[in-house]
Amino acid sequence: MSPGLTLEGAGSYASHDDDDDDDDDELDFEQHGQARRQRPEVAFVSLVDGKYTVRGRLLLRAPAAEVYQLLTDYAGCHRVFSNIAASQVVAGPDGGKQVEQLCIWKFLAFSGTFKVQLGVVEDDAARTLLFNLVHSNFMSDFEGRWAVAPAPAPQAAPPGEQWCEVQHTLSVVPAVQVPAPVAYYTRSIFVKQVEGILLDLQRGLPRWRAERS
Repeated sequence: MSPGLTLEGAGSYASHDDDDDDDDDELDFEQHGQARRQRPEVAFVSLVDGKYTVRGRLLLRAPAAEVYQLLTDYAGCHRVFSNIAASQVVAGPDGGKQVEQLCIWKFLAFSGTFKVQLGVVEDDAARTLLFNLVHSNFMSDFEGRWAVAPAPAPQAAPPGEQWCEVQHTLSVVPAVQVPAPVAYYTRSIFVKQVEGILLDLQRGLPRWRAERS
């Protein structure tokens, strides 16, 4: 999806936050203490006409071109993003590229899967991606944006390392209207969702790289 979406309730992605000391080891980029851990910065942007928009950013110790290549590996994204069970590329009616995914949803003690079909627009020169909803019974509107750009390395990084900044913006209108009393809780779900996607990217990049070597 973006590449992926779930409506995840309280406790979702708990493995990223359960024990901060353990996290420091697990989330280290290469898991060998070679780079300072970078946490995603995620913020709720707006709620307009039922559309929730959340934006996140993350610094990664990797070339921008490599991260963009991972994000456009639609057939393999289920091996990186934990909320995608399966993914494939298909041709749209106009010949454009579309992505069909089987996504995972979780809410409290409940879970399941749903199918989604997304149109995708790639700008290889700018390293940006735009996903928009073609069909889903789970959402009435969806837009996911990715942007990857080279970034200065943190002060603690060794000289010569390549770093990049990844920005991800998620805009969703759920298929079922969210009652006003739980709107704040719902927006926290989407904030957690974007954080989880970025953490999956951080963790999954070394595995994805190793599989291709």
